[in-house]
Order: sequence, then structure tokens, then C-alpha cells
Amino acid sequence: MSSKKTKKKKISIEELVTLPLHFFATPGRFSGKIAFVSNKTKRTELHMLDLNSMEFSQLTNGEYPQTPLGFHKWAPDDSFILFHKDPIPGNEKNDIFSISVPEAKVVQLTNTPENRDDLGEVSHDGKWIVFSSDRSGGITQLFRMNVDGSEIKQLTDHVRPVAFWYDFVISPDDEWIAYAANESEILQNLDVWIVKRDGTEKKKLISVKDGSQDIAVAWSQDGSMLLFGSDHAGVEQTGVYFMKTGETKWFSNGINPELPMTFTIDAKRIVVRRDVDAELKLLMYEIDTGKEAPLRVPAGSTGGRQITADGKHLVVGHQDSTHRMRFLLYDLAVNTYEEIIPAEYGQFTPEDFHPDEYVNYESDGVTIHALLYKPKALPSNKKFPAIIMPHGGPTSHYIRLFDAFAQVLVEQGFVLLQPNVRGSTGYGVEFRDACLNDWGGKDLVDIEAGVNYLRSLDFVDSNRIGITGGSYGGYMTFIAVTKKPDLWKAASAYVGITSLKHMYDKTLETFPALAYYLEEQMGKPETQEVLDLWEDRSAVNFAENMTTKLQIIHAENDPRCPLEQAEIFKDRLLEAGKKEGEDFEYIVLTDEGHGSMDIEKRTRMFNYLVEYFERTL
Repeated sequence: MSSKKTKKKKISIEELVTLPLHFFATPGRFSGKIAFVSNKTKRTELHMLDLNSMEFSQLTNGEYPQTPLGFHKWAPDDSFILFHKDPIPGNEKNDIFSISVPEAKVVQLTNTPENRDDLGEVSHDGKWIVFSSDRSGGITQLFRMNVDGSEIKQLTDHVRPVAFWYDFVISPDDEWIAYAANESEILQNLDVWIVKRDGTEKKKLISVKDGSQDIAVAWSQDGSMLLFGSDHAGVEQTGVYFMKTGETKWFSNGINPELPMTFTIDAKRIVVRRDVDAELKLLMYEIDTGKEAPLRVPAGSTGGRQITADGKHLVVGHQDSTHRMRFLLYDLAVNTYEEIIPAEYGQFTPEDFHPDEYVNYESDGVTIHALLYKPKALPSNKKFPAIIMPHGGPTSHYIRLFDAFAQVLVEQGFVLLQPNVRGSTGYGVEFRDACLNDWGGKDLVDIEAGVNYLRSLDFVDSNRIGITGGSYGGYMTFIAVTKKPDLWKAASAYVGITSLKHMYDKTLETFPALAYYLEEQMGKPETQEVLDLWEDRSAVNFAENMTTKLQIIHAENDPRCPLEQAEIFKDRLLEAGKKEGEDFEYIVLTDEGHGSMDIEKRTRMFNYLVEYFERTL
């Protein structure tokens, strides 16, 4: 009996990008339903899973944002769900919306076209909502409104933006709201504050030490404890703050960053996410004894902070480099799980994809960790072009997850290196803060060391190395081609930064919290010393040095890295005698902001990048 060998399926951009993505799975408070976001209909929509019948349904039909910026929130009686949306796709001027369940009637609760409203939580009595907004003089503060959008009241008046990118959580008795803010002169500092529901008695609750970043995460169900995170010990760890005594109990292995997720319903345990070698692992600590126990889920990257209302299960998201995102229902009593929202693979299987490899290399005496993707078949007589991809942030890092763009690039015959250079999270505070006031400094040294690492691999063609990245990764791409031009044969910068001062001045008007982040990272541009540093670390001032081919891609609605960042670099290249279409390419993405989950837009973006590197590398 003979059999034919199955031919490997070619991974195409269109087929891979059109595979549905599922994310933000959130259980209702009592109904046995899970609301999650998916683009299975070719557009990002809110969907439902009924855990009793295991039937799926679609809730929104065009009302959900193309690129959601955060979790949706259930009402306490599961009668409606809140979400926020930017009416102009990608400009992040969010308004808050409510959708009834199951009727699917959508109501717009806020209408601030020039400001950003970000959703917090619904009160436990279901009568009011806490949210953040920069509608008060451009500085993001906390606000409260009724669930119908009426009677909006400002609750805080901090001199700097409240940390809206972290949680602000309502106590079980609906009396207090806990959140993170900074009144210290140390710009990197964050403390846990609380304020009463009427805006009175605002006070700093937790400040572990000057300069530490302390963030509130969750209240215990009886309100006696507050779960928070802090990096005061040089590595992120979890604390439980006892409201009655003011004491804190710490939970950490002291080695790896650990971020608090949630309390169990009985408040006897906490769920924590540990970062180990670019894998995110869930574990639980017993509050009384400090005993830890890992969740028994496969290796890879997991997340889970949503516990079902009966307290029995944790909703866990899981993925790795060859397995796409799926959701599991984890039984906290017996430590088993079942898959409830499976990953979508279409014609593919996980075996069709290219696994990552966790590697490291030395840079100026410092060990840099990275993810390396390479073709499965490596003929001894062939050398492959390689691309290095700095990540966004910079306070971010590459983790071991399913990366569709990496899969497409490797399938097309490229080697890909994703380094966690100095300035990245995931390796402790000292490593994270190594590039404060030094963007384009030590991080660029680490990028160059990454090139040398690639050149040391016998399957890499050392004469065909490119670089690409978006946001801060785009900043690094621009800096790399102007400060280290001889390293590259081709480069592509996506929604990048070319002039720090220009971006600062622009975001002071359009996104003040981002201007504050720039101050935190690179100093206040008030002295000549800081201004000189910003000029030296802005690629626009060195555009004439560029010798490689460059593709510039930017989005017209991007509020984080405004389109002008690309425009001024293009103008400087032209002034330097560079020719568009010959020395560089310039592409503006319409109807898009700082990235998109829309399938058509993702396909467009992937095609631009892959086609470019196929031509130039």
C-alpha cells in the first residue's frame, strides 16, 4: 500500500491575515455568558459564548471599533456591556458606548470629538460609571457619570495625567475608586491613590518608595484587601494591602517580573502572571501561607484575570509561536481546563508554522535576549537574508506568542530577529530604565550587536540585512539608518518618530499624556542640555547620512506618532538630494491610526512590507 507525501501548505499573507482573531474574552457577572472580540466576520465585532449551551452569537454589527484599545465591561446584572470607540478610525478620541444584552441596542454615552474618554468600571449597584478623560485642560483625570451618560462629574484634579493605561477599580461598597497617579517630582514614579465616589477625600494610599511604580489592580470581594503591583524591589512583584491595618504582604519569587491579575472570589488566593524567558506563565499564591502553585496549562504565553461569577473558573488566553490565540476555562478546584473558544486555523495546522527560538547575544557587556525565527529547512549551501525588528514602546518586550507577520516573513525566506534591547520590560527595573534619557544610545548599540549576531549565523547572508519596526520600533529604524547607515541593505519604518521635539509639541495639543511619557523617558525639554539631547537623538537631523533603501509607511489618523513625523523626514531627504521612488518610498495609509485590527488594513500593511523586502533584500 503506497501513500503520497502531503505537500506543505504555503503560508500566504491573505490566507493568514484573514484567519479570525479572538481576544478580550470577559465573563458576565452571573449570566453564564462570555463576551469576546473577534473579526471572524471580516470586521472586528463583539461576540457571545453561552457556557450553558456552548452556542456562539454576534452582538454588534458595525458599531464596534476597528481596533479596540481596551476591555469591554459588563453591567453587574449583565443587562448591558460598555465599550469605547473612536468615531474616526485610529484617532483614539474615544467616546463611551453602551450595548444592551441581548437586544443589542447601542447608545452613545459621551460625545467629545476633541478629547479622549477611556472606560473604567461600572459600579456594583449598576448606577454609575467611572472613566478617565482629558477633557479638563488636557490633563487626564477621573470622572463619574450615570449609566445613561448624564450628570458627569470630575473626581480628581492631579497636576499630571492619571495613569489611564492601568486599571481604576471601584470598591465593593461603591464608596472608593483606586487608581494610579503621580504627584512626585520623579517623573517615573506612580503611587496608588483612592478617591470617594463624589470626588472627596482624595488621598495617596500606597507609595512603597520614591520612584517606584505602584499600580492598583483589584479589590477583594469584601473590600478588606487591595491587590496591587510594585517594582520597588528592582523587579515587579505583587502586594496585598490590608485596608484595616495599612499593612502589605508581598508575593514574589524575587527573580522574575510578576504582575497581579485578580483575587479568587473567596479572597483566599491571588492569580499572578510571571514573566520567564519571554513566556508569560500564570500561577496562584495562597494569601495566608504564601504558597505558590502554577496553573497547569501548556507552555507559551498565557493571560487571565477574569473569574466567572460562581468563582469556580478562570478564563485563560493561551498562545505560542505556532499556536494561535485560544481561550480556556480553567477549573480552579481540580486544575484542569477545557477549550471554549478555539483558535482558527483554516487550511493550516500548527505544524505548518515556524517556531521561534529564544536566543541571546552580548552587547557592550550586557546580555540581550531575543526571539529568532528561521526557515525550517536550512540547506547547507544557501544563505538567507535577515531582518531585525525592534519592538514598540520602548517599555514593552517581545514575548512568545503567535506573530502572523513573523510567520509570513519566514515563509518568504527571511530570517527574523526580535531583540529585547535595553529599555525593554521583562528583565527588571535596571534593564527597563537603562535607556532613560538615552533613546538612540544603548538601545542602538544593542541593535548593532544584534546585526553582528545575525552575521555569526552560517545560514545568514551578512550582506543582506534589513531593519523594520513600528512606533518606537519605527523610531529605532529611522535612527539606525541615519546613525548606523552601513549596517543595512534595506529598511522600512512604520508609524515611526523622526523628531522628538516636534512630536512633543504636537502631542501637547493632541495627546497630552503621551507628551508626559516623553518627559518621563527623555527629560523635560526646558533646558539647553535636554534640547541638545533631543536634537541629537532625532533622525530628521541626520537624514543626509542615509545610504540604504528606505520605505516610510505612516497612517493619516495616528495620534501617537503624528503623520508630520513622516512628512518632515521625507522633506529632509528631498532637501538632501534623495529621490522619492529611487532612494526611498513614501506611503500614507488612509482611514487608519497607530495600527489596525481590520483585516483589509492588516493585509494591505503586510503586503507593503513583504513585497518591499522581497525587492530590496
